[in-house]
Amino acid sequence: MMDTQWPQTFARVRDELAEMKEQGAVRAVGVSCHDVGALKIAAKDPWTDVILARINNTGKDAEMDGSPAEVAAVLKQARANGKVVLGMKILGAGKLVKPEHKDASLKYVWQNGLVDAITVGMMSPSEVDDTIRRMNQVINA
Repeated sequence: MMDTQWPQTFARVRDELAEMKEQGAVRAVGVSCHDVGALKIAAKDPWTDVILARINNTGKDAEMDGSPAEVAAVLKQARANGKVVLGMKILGAGKLVKPEHKDASLKYVWQNGLVDAITVGMMSPSEVDDTIRRMNQVINA
């Protein structure tokens, strides 16, 4: 979602998904946010169970929708409101390439309790191995 009007714009879809959830055909509903205003709405909206949010320690230069502090505050509120948060762009859509930048972003996201899970794009088996190693270091620190 890319603006604060997404609940109204997608009211029909939301209503239909809510009905499917009540029937047990859908377990959770949510949104992928690509705008800090849309993210703020999702964090408060009772309809939203799951939020995909862009988060890293760098900000707009690494594909985020606001400053790390601004987005982190919204994600903490979302989690306090019982939302599941899936972090996206942890490595800035490939912009955080230096090892120290990758480690700093992973540490920021995990150690501040901002997400329940993350998505990380990788293009080779060596990148998979590297990311898993870095995540284990942060999680086990």
